[in-house]
Amino acid sequence: MYNPFFLVTHSRGIAPIGRAPDSKSGCWEFESLYPCHIQNDLCLTKHGSFLHLADRFMNKEMQKQSESNTLDTAKLILAIAILIGSLVGYYVFQEVHAVLRVLGVVVGIGLALFVLYLTNVGRSWYSYLSHAKREVKQVVWPTRPETVQMTLIVFVVVILMGIFLWLVDMFFMWAVKLLTGQGG
Repeated sequence: MYNPFFLVTHSRGIAPIGRAPDSKSGCWEFESLYPCHIQNDLCLTKHGSFLHLADRFMNKEMQKQSESNTLDTAKLILAIAILIGSLVGYYVFQEVHAVLRVLGVVVGIGLALFVLYLTNVGRSWYSYLSHAKREVKQVVWPTRPETVQMTLIVFVVVILMGIFLWLVDMFFMWAVKLLTGQGG
């Protein structure tokens, strides 16, 4: 999680007492990255108040994230309920014309997708799909003659490999008959 207070006082890490710093973790090992693990005069003199500010910032962020997760879960459940409701409605209202029933399912799917988009998960999926669409547009697709030519090459290679494997199979069948004494 991004903590702006941490970056203000960061100068260099110090190893825990009695241990040499290691190059991969920069002396941090797996301990907390609170400012008390940083060697800096400002941090050492104002340690208590600074740490208290950092804790308050992190607690507010965690509370916002918790509220967001609860709301997202409720929205996901609502989206699933709308989807299931539209599908159940299709079968419950069998006396209604089929076009209206299909239209109800399509509207239900659209509404469920809209509610899904309002969640963090839905927005990340939408972002992923829009990036994928942009990447597909950047692909250089082969022309029609190139596609036909490659397709014909694949067909010819498949036929030649089939004939080759058939000949190898015939050879092994002849060798087995000869070795077992069944062939003349």
